Amino acid sequence: MFTLPLTAELIAGFAAVTVHASRDALTPVLTHVRIDHRHIIATQRYTVGQYEHTTLAESIERHGETGPVDPDAFVLIPREIAEWVGKHKFTRGQTLTLTATTATIQWEGYNAAIEARTFPECTLTFPPVARLIPERTDAAADILPIHLGADMLTLICKSAQSIGRASRTKNQPIRFQSASTDARKLSPVLATVGERMTMLIQPVSAR
Repeated sequence: MFTLPLTAELIAGFAAVTVHASRDALTPVLTHVRIDHRHIIATQRYTVGQYEHTTLAESIERHGETGPVDPDAFVLIPREIAEWVGKHKFTRGQTLTLTATTATIQWEGYNAAIEARTFPECTLTFPPVARLIPERTDAAADILPIHLGADMLTLICKSAQSIGRASRTKNQPIRFQSASTDARKLSPVLATVGERMTMLIQPVSAR
């Protein structure tokens, strides 16, 4: 179970990540969004979206130097539930509590729910796509020309617009870098928005 302050930034993070969740029911686990102590993450194979809802410094402030009781804990929620959170109107003083089968919005310090949703528990294994995301770098690199599909660019822009609304920034900048330093290999592209939103995009072949 996770209880998080329902800030405008968290709402934007859900909206930004959820567009990367799959809509293909043939792989049910990819139609879910994964939330752990620090990140929200979703993937539809060709893109990965990850939002850092709690930085390491914020985690230490919240849990102490020893960290959370169960650092490996996570929940999987359906894409529709994540979309519901991402469309919530921000009101100061609210929290979001997530379990394996429920999502509840309530006033901080009170048990009464303002809104709640229930859903079946997902017991499938979410792929470890977070490990594919490299560190950000400002190092210059010679890389091959990269082609991104229009659908991929649309997802990137939707994520950036969600983050921009929370920060009240128009034309939110998107930073691109190669996910590999090997100039001979066509590798995924790392796109970042602000300090917390990261996306990994698979390029397409030029025809």
